[in-house]
Amino acid sequence: MDNPAIAPIIGVLETPVTNATLTSIITVSGYVYSPGHRITSATLIVDGSYGFGLAVNQPRPDLCPGLPDADRCPNIGFRGTIDTAPFQNGLHIFGIRAVNELGDSFTFPAEVRGGINVITVN
Repeated sequence: MDNPAIAPIIGVLETPVTNATLTSIITVSGYVYSPGHRITSATLIVDGSYGFGLAVNQPRPDLCPGLPDADRCPNIGFRGTIDTAPFQNGLHIFGIRAVNELGDSFTFPAEVRGGINVITVN
């Protein structure tokens, strides 16, 4: 059986940044694209299990000149607001799981076990 090739997904989590201290309502944002395909969802994954849906295909014209493979430009941004109050104070791991129209998925960034370390203080 021949399985089709997985379409690449490229993503960058811009906010929050690694080792940020988070309190109350925060913004999660960045950009993601899959050359030749549409991104259908982006989810903030916290500690490998909690999932929070993010708005995708948001305009980011500021990035387009530097991303020639991002054929869906300028609509490659993602964004959402999350309340950190339900999280215990301390260290957490944030990652973004993106899915394209083919159902291919990718979790980024890969800095620390599939995400970045952040600290919540509520």
